[in-house]
Amino acid sequence: MLQNRSIGTPRRADEIPRARPSATLFRGLARSRGILATALLLAALPVFVRSAAAQTAAATGRITGIAVDSANNRPLVGVQVTVSGTRLGAVTGDDGRYTISGVPAGRYTIGARRLGFRAVSAPGVTVAAGGTVTADLRLDAVGLTLEAVVTTGVVDPTSGTRVPFTVGRVDAENAPVPATNAIETIQGKVAGVTVVPSGQPGSGTSILLRSPTSINKSTAPLIVVDGVILSQSFGASTADLESMDIESMEVVKGAAAASLYGSRAAAGVIQIRTKRGSNLAEGTTRVTARSEMGSNSLNGKIDWAQYHYYMTNAQGQYVNAAGAVVQRAQRVPKPITSRFQDSPYSDPIYDQVDRFFDPGQFFKNSINIAQNGGRTNWLLSLVNAKEDGVVLNSGKFEQNNVRLNLDHRLRDNLTLGFSGYHSRSDRQELYGDTFFDLINQAPDVDLRVPDPDGTPYLIQGDPNEGREENPLYVLATEENNRKRARTQGS
Repeated sequence: MLQNRSIGTPRRADEIPRARPSATLFRGLARSRGILATALLLAALPVFVRSAAAQTAAATGRITGIAVDSANNRPLVGVQVTVSGTRLGAVTGDDGRYTISGVPAGRYTIGARRLGFRAVSAPGVTVAAGGTVTADLRLDAVGLTLEAVVTTGVVDPTSGTRVPFTVGRVDAENAPVPATNAIETIQGKVAGVTVVPSGQPGSGTSILLRSPTSINKSTAPLIVVDGVILSQSFGASTADLESMDIESMEVVKGAAAASLYGSRAAAGVIQIRTKRGSNLAEGTTRVTARSEMGSNSLNGKIDWAQYHYYMTNAQGQYVNAAGAVVQRAQRVPKPITSRFQDSPYSDPIYDQVDRFFDPGQFFKNSINIAQNGGRTNWLLSLVNAKEDGVVLNSGKFEQNNVRLNLDHRLRDNLTLGFSGYHSRSDRQELYGDTFFDLINQAPDVDLRVPDPDGTPYLIQGDPNEGREENPLYVLATEENNRKRARTQGS
């Protein structure tokens, strides 16, 4: 159904309704008041901003200083200086100086780092409100570390990220304090490596990579020093290595180690490289002297039995089965049904471990001379070590080492190299049952009493009970020294 709609026509100007004069006046006044309020707010805003900025400046301080090279005290440019716990920082200029403003009052640690230098920090920098504190920084130069190149277990040197097996590497920089046994340097630094050191001076170290692979064959890894396999025919071969001479060690676990060294490396391989003069800047000679000394100690006190299971009377005297008082040599044990070790000794008792253990001292002196003359570089190392045993007057160890590494470049594509090492050591051996015999000694026997035969120690405190001999007596009457010389070169 169609509907008719009419289209309206616009009104004439004279027909449009006009606002009343009073309404127009009110609108104008409101508009004027809004403009006036905005103007007043804009005029007062700088005052508020200056007041807030003044309060902030009063609650903060500045840190300034200079960063220099510790070797020559020259200013360093481009050092990034940061304030710990904040996002504040600065970069040193051409004169090595920096300024950090707006630091909230408090105590901070200032850090600094720059490419080619070791990062340093200055703890305990206190910033006072409205004050300026000076924090000068000294940076040590350090060589840049490039991507590791693996040479152990591969035919050609290969980038560490492209090797299909795991290779652990420990450099001399990762071991600033050398271990007594050189192989112990990798302990805790390479995953999957178990190192069990021996307590006797001059003993070798037991090494296990990953897990045992045999129950009747050796599971020790193959050790290669400067391309020469370290012979283990005489045992304790790792004691002949000098930790001060080592530059780096690479550890390859699993069958990958057999790719170059065959079945002997089935349990893994440890590749050791010694220091050479080529690591120095050309035209540089470096002399390094080091002396160490110390003493041995027990980690804790060992508690020993202080009671016995022999028959005694009310006064604690030894008695026989009839109840008669007897001497110590004639004492008898309690009946089997009541044989408990709960009767205190009436005689003085001794701490056998304390009387047996000797906190001997150890000394180690070494000197290294290295030079890089451009075409020829060399290193000479001399080491003297002496360590007292942990057993009274027994178990001493003394060692003298000398190493010479020489490289000469005949032409740009031809270099001759020589590595030579000689070691001499002398160790007082302890017989195998030394500590087993110690724990079988009665606590009321003085092991340091002279024996009737003139020996400085008693041979046996309880000869009628089948106890073992006094270990001190055995060590004083037997002479068993291991003297060894090792020469190795390539």
